[in-house]
Amino acid sequence: MKLIFLRGLFHISNPQTQMGTRCRVQVLEIEQQARMRWWWRLKPTVTRVAQLMVHFPPLSFVMSAFKDFSILAWNVRGFASRKSKNHVHDLIRRFKPDIVFLFETHTMFATANSYWDRENYVRIDIQEVLGHSGGIWAMQRRGSDFNFTLVSKMHQCVSFIVTKGTDKWLCSGVYASPICTLRPLLWDYLEDLVNTVSLPVLAIGDFNDILLPNEQKGGVFSLTKADTFSRNVDNCGLIDLGSFGTKFTWQGNCRGGRIVHRRLDRSFCNHEWRLKFPEATVEHLVRKHSDHNPILLRCHNAMVCQESRPFRFQAAWFTHSDYPILVRNTWARDRNNIVDCLQNVAQESTIFNKEVFDSANLLRLQKELLTSYDNILFQEETLWYQKSREQWIKLGSRNTSFFHAQTIIRRKRNKIHGIRLSSGEWCTDPDIMKTEALKFFKDLFCDNQAVSRGTNDDEVSALDDVSMAELSKPVTKKEVFDALM
Repeated sequence: MKLIFLRGLFHISNPQTQMGTRCRVQVLEIEQQARMRWWWRLKPTVTRVAQLMVHFPPLSFVMSAFKDFSILAWNVRGFASRKSKNHVHDLIRRFKPDIVFLFETHTMFATANSYWDRENYVRIDIQEVLGHSGGIWAMQRRGSDFNFTLVSKMHQCVSFIVTKGTDKWLCSGVYASPICTLRPLLWDYLEDLVNTVSLPVLAIGDFNDILLPNEQKGGVFSLTKADTFSRNVDNCGLIDLGSFGTKFTWQGNCRGGRIVHRRLDRSFCNHEWRLKFPEATVEHLVRKHSDHNPILLRCHNAMVCQESRPFRFQAAWFTHSDYPILVRNTWARDRNNIVDCLQNVAQESTIFNKEVFDSANLLRLQKELLTSYDNILFQEETLWYQKSREQWIKLGSRNTSFFHAQTIIRRKRNKIHGIRLSSGEWCTDPDIMKTEALKFFKDLFCDNQAVSRGTNDDEVSALDDVSMAELSKPVTKKEVFDALM
C-alpha cells in the first residue's frame, strides 16, 4: 500500500520493469536516430564540461533569427512541363518558403529564368543536369533578409552557409544518385564537409535510400542497403529530423505490377542544428505531379501547445539541499489526509522548480558560483537524464548536450502535428484537433445509459482499524529509497 502511495507521489516506476523487449527496441531506435554516441563517451572533465555548457546552453536560452524560416525540397522529375511549373507555383504561393530546392529537373536552368523572375526568386546556385539526368536548383526569395554563401558543390549536392546577423548554419540540398555505385561519392563529400565546418548542419532532399523496414510498403526490404545507409549517416554524425503527414514520399512500380511506397525524401541534421532549432518540423506535402512528395521544413513549429503539463517528479530535486526540508515541512501541514498531502507537495514542488531550480537559475549559478560548478552540472544532467528516458546510459556519463538532444527527439516523436478526421481530411488546426480528441474519448468512455449501482452506502466496505493505522504511520527514509531504487 505504501509503495503504491509513494509511486503516486513521485510518478516514478521501477526502472527494472522497463528493461524488456520495449527497452531493447527503443535502444535500437535511438541508435538509429541519435547518431551521437561519441558525445556521451566524453570524460566529464571540468574543461570539457565548460566547453559543453558554453557551446550548448540550456534549451530555454536557444535564440535564433530564423523563427519563420522554411525550406521546400522536391524531386520534381522534370521541370519543363506545365504541370510541374503550376505545382511549384502553388507550393510557393501557399507556403512562401525562403529556400526552394528542386531535384531531377531534366532541363537546363536557362530555360526557366523567366519563370523564376515571375515567382520573385533568384538562384543561390545551380548544379546543371548531366544529359537528361540529375540537376539541383537552389533558389531564394528576392529581397530576403538572409545571406547565402556557396561553400562547395558536386553533382549530388549543393552546400551553402545561411546567415542572418551573427547566426549562421550550413545547408545542403541532396539528390543522391539512383545508381548505388555513385552514392559513396556523396557520403564521402558530406563527411568531409561536416568535419571541415564547425557549424550546425542541415541536409535535406532525396537520399534514394531507407533506414528501416517500416519506411517501405511493398517490394523487398534490403537489409544490406539499409545498413550501408545507416553507417553513412552515423559517420557524418547526423540525426533524422522525422516527419509528419503522409508516411511515404515516393511511389513506384516493381516487377509483377505491384506498387511500392518508400520514404526516400527526408532531412538530416547534426545535433548542434537540432539544439539550435528544437521546434523544427518536416511535413510531407501532397503528391500531385511527380512520383515524389514535396517536403517542407519549418525552423519554428507554429503549433505550440499552451496546455499546462501534468505534474512530474524530478529526481534532480533531491540533489538540492533545500528540497528535503520543503517536503518535510509541506507534509507536516496535514498528516491526517494523504490526498491533501500529495497535492500540497506537488504544488510546492512545482513552485520550487520554477523559482529555485529552473534553467535560468542554473545558468546564473554557473556564473556566480564557479567553485560549485560540478554540482550544478550534476543537477541539470540528472533532470535531463530522467526526461530523456534513456535507461541504458549510466548516470555517471555526464553529457548534458546528449540528454538535451535525446529529449528533443523524444518530444518530437510524441508530439501530434495532425490527425485524419472521420471524413478522411487531414487536419493540422489545433482547435479542431482538440475538439476531435475530446469527442473521441467522450464517445469511447462515456456511457449515456443510466446504471444502478445496486448498493447502499451502508454496504460499502471500509478499511479496518489495522489498515487505517498502517496508513497513518510516518513514511520512513528507508521506504522512500526502497520505492525509488
